[in-house]
Amino acid sequence: MPNLESRRYINGTEVVPGALVVYRARSPLDFTVTSICESVDPERWVGVVRFGTHVVIRTSSFSEPAAAGRDAERLLEKRVVALFETPDE
Repeated sequence: MPNLESRRYINGTEVVPGALVVYRARSPLDFTVTSICESVDPERWVGVVRFGTHVVIRTSSFSEPAAAGRDAERLLEKRVVALFETPDE
């Protein structure tokens, strides 16, 4: 008689010890990085990070939208690391 197994999957991931299933809440608890045009002559952009609906980071002004976005990401990473890092023991 064959050995019958029942497998279970969540979002395409088989449920086994050590399985990693990403939880995605239907809430606004996401970081969003955008570049916002401040002026067109000269062209100036700021990077903005929102957490949900709140602006938590606003960069200085840049001439390129990508530069503003990269700076916003850099500042977000710096703040998150500062928030969670532990003092050296």
